[in-house]
Amino acid sequence: MSVRSIRRVGLFLLIALLVTVLAACGDDDNDKPSGEAQQPADLTQTSIQFSWVHNVEFAGFYAAEQQGYYRDAGLEVRLDGGGFDESGAFIDPVQAVLDGKADFGVTGAHVLLTKRAEGAPIVAIGTIYQRSPVVLIALSESGIARPQDLVGRRVSTQPTNATVGLAYEALLAAQGIDRAQIQETMRTDFTSNPLFTGEAEVLAGFVTTEGVQVRQRDPEANFIMVSDYGIDIYSNVIFTTEDLIASKPDMVRAFLQATLKGTQWAVEQPDEAVDGFLKTYGQPYAENREVHLLGMQSSIPLLVPAGGQPGMMSEDNWAFTHQTLLDLGLLAAPLDVEAAYTLDFLGAQE
Repeated sequence: MSVRSIRRVGLFLLIALLVTVLAACGDDDNDKPSGEAQQPADLTQTSIQFSWVHNVEFAGFYAAEQQGYYRDAGLEVRLDGGGFDESGAFIDPVQAVLDGKADFGVTGAHVLLTKRAEGAPIVAIGTIYQRSPVVLIALSESGIARPQDLVGRRVSTQPTNATVGLAYEALLAAQGIDRAQIQETMRTDFTSNPLFTGEAEVLAGFVTTEGVQVRQRDPEANFIMVSDYGIDIYSNVIFTTEDLIASKPDMVRAFLQATLKGTQWAVEQPDEAVDGFLKTYGQPYAENREVHLLGMQSSIPLLVPAGGQPGMMSEDNWAFTHQTLLDLGLLAAPLDVEAAYTLDFLGAQE
């Protein structure tokens, strides 16, 4: 064989080798496990506007992001904290969704109903807390342990259109207690200070926030949970627009199911859920890990009550909320409450 022939054979062999290597590389890409994370370019972009600043109340969303549940569902989700913007204006999650700044939002069931009465085409698809987090707190030496003990006492609460104020007024009405016999003050902060300054003998707040603050200073403080008296107005439903439900039902389902999977994970691993939140969204509060862990632990029975699953809503609860709003004059007329929520996306979690 001539030198030229040898070189030609060698060239053919080299080309064949390169083809084989390239084909092998291509096979590696095609043989990726089906559960392997998709690349960002392949993911559907979506977002949610929270009702308040980043905190463990939204642990299920953080877990869904950090555990890869959103990515597994083909989504890349932007989690927008609420509270107040740089100008000091309150960030309204309903308006944010209506304006197209977010696909999903979190708000109270009472807010959703009153907004629908004003014509807002929004629908609840699930809830974060299934039981109300609203609690009436009194120091251990107060002797206040039941709703009837509020008569003649100083109570610090919030306006009727706020979750806390609404639940407090609904409790008084259900228990037949005359508000005129209670010395009420309205507060604008979210601390437990009024109890310890003597401004109030009873503080209406969330068991997951003010309740944790009080228990750190008075472990034997008395808690009156409004849910123990049948007041279970959903404090934070997950909602979207009628249009998104009609046009992208698969995305709505994927988002909610991944979120609820994250919620279940957070309930089963509260320590890890808190650490994940602090690492990504709670750096300014890292020194208060114990506070956030206590808040997470106190959330568990609200997130997934015994015998339940994350996100579930009930017809009775929505009907009760509707009637409460009518009774307190927050709705001028009845509305079609069944159109305000859907259970269609709340199938059994995988």
